[in-house]
Order: sequence, then C-alpha cells, then structure tokens
Amino acid sequence: MAKAGSTTFQVSLKRVVDGSMRIFLPRDDLMNKVISFLSSPVESEKTKIREQLQQFSETKIIFSSEFLIGHPSNGFLAMERNLTLLEDLFCQPNYLVFFREPSALVRSMYFHGLRKGVSINLAEYARQDMGSRSVAIKPTFIDGTDFRIFEYSELFNPYVALGRRCLFVDFESYFDRSHDLERKKLADFIGLDWKENRSNFEPSIQVNIALPDFYFLPAIYKSRGRWITVAFMYGLTKVCRLLGIKNYWKFLMLSKYLNVAKRFLTLQERENLMEELQQQASFIKTYHEANYEAFRNRR
Repeated sequence: MAKAGSTTFQVSLKRVVDGSMRIFLPRDDLMNKVISFLSSPVESEKTKIREQLQQFSETKIIFSSEFLIGHPSNGFLAMERNLTLLEDLFCQPNYLVFFREPSALVRSMYFHGLRKGVSINLAEYARQDMGSRSVAIKPTFIDGTDFRIFEYSELFNPYVALGRRCLFVDFESYFDRSHDLERKKLADFIGLDWKENRSNFEPSIQVNIALPDFYFLPAIYKSRGRWITVAFMYGLTKVCRLLGIKNYWKFLMLSKYLNVAKRFLTLQERENLMEELQQQASFIKTYHEANYEAFRNRR
C-alpha cells in the first residue's frame, strides 16, 4: 500500500541472503511486465510471465510494489480487479499488505504531493471527488484523494477473505523500535529465519512529518513570494533533469529553499497554518478511529 512503509520493506529484502528466495522490486523487468499485465490483461502476456518464472530454481518468489494493490488517488479502483488477476496469474499466492493509520497516510500522501507541485491545503487535497476518477488513467499523488475511502474493514475485505494467505502489517508497529513482534511476524510469513535476519529488518527513521516547511507551500504560492517560488521550482526541476540529479538531492535543495521562503509569511500566519493542518489531520483521525481500531484488532 502506498505511503505505508513499502520502500523500507524493500530495502530490508535487499539485505536478505537466502538462496531459496528471488525478489522482484519496482523497475525490475519482470515486475514491470506484471504491472503492465494488470493494466492490460492479455493472455499471451500472462503466458510469457509464467514461462519466465519457470526458469527460476528458487522456491520463494516475492513481488513487492505499491501498484499491485491499486492507488489511493483513484479510490483503489483497481484493487479487486488486480486481486482477481493476481490470483489467476500466480495460482493463489500469499499476500503481504502494509497499512497505516488513515490520517497519517493521507498526510504523507499530501506531503508527497507538495513535493510534486500541489498548491492546495490538506482539507481540499483530502476531499477530492473519486466519482470522476478512472482506472484507465494512471493516478499520482498530485491528484489528491478522498479521506473517507480508508475504512479498512470494508476496503480490504477481499484480502481479509483470503484468510491465512494474507498478512496485514501495521505500519506503526512495524516501525516501533521497542519490540520486534510485527517484524518477526512478517519474517515468519515469508519463510525467513528471524534470528538470522533480525538486523535486516531494523526499521529506518521516517522523516516525512519532520519537515514542516513543506506544508507552507500552498500559502507561499499565494504570498508575495509566489513568482519567486514558481520560478525556483521550475528551474530546480529543469536543472535536476538536465544534470541527472537524483530526487533525494532535489528534495534536499527544495527543503533548504523553503526554510528561507517561509519568511514571506508572518510568524502568525505560519502558526495558524500549522494549527489548521493539525486540526484537519485530527478530524480525519477521529473520523476513522473506531473502524481503524476494529480492523487492527481483528486482523
């Protein structure tokens, strides 16, 4: 699931040394073929994927990508269709689904959207009309979402129905350094010796919420610093593409700029914006609280 720890999990998988396991991650050729098949299911492509899989001697094959389950920016329109196709393509495999407290998930999506050019506040971003979205159009975090879709007891029902073939991994527990229960449960599920792989699954530090300057972007776009910011964002994108600068460094440079650009806003404006953000996130959390806790307890 997008913005729920999948990248950290994939980093952990890369550390694992296990001759019986083969891993396919985003950008791997076979993973791209699977994603393409889910978008346009053609029988000949399914045959090619299966033939390629038969060439591997490993007994454990893992595919890890957020796109397998669908995307929150179009209301997970492809979730049930993708599950049906995956069940057939891989002959009823097992599934790992990472999930996250809804308000934290929406806020992380919004943070990612701000980095890509979103210029509206969280309330607008999280109240988009899903009725106009199409599964045929590739969704992005710029599109926003509808916070109401994250009722996990209903949303994940097709996966819940799979019983022991599906393990739901709680983001908050997975990144809790005070105990290993969630990480051990995951390792056991994919057939890894926990004692040998414990260090491989040490969680990395999450930084999304720790960079508040990004949340000032919508207000900066409306301030006297608007055109300076627009020009900077445009120039930064062009330079990074021209020089092949990785997203990490682009993100770092943008963060440094925003640390200065936030001064286009008064201290009171900044405080009001952060308070408004907290109120909006709190509203989303309260809206889902009962359903979220019920889902966590029953999984």
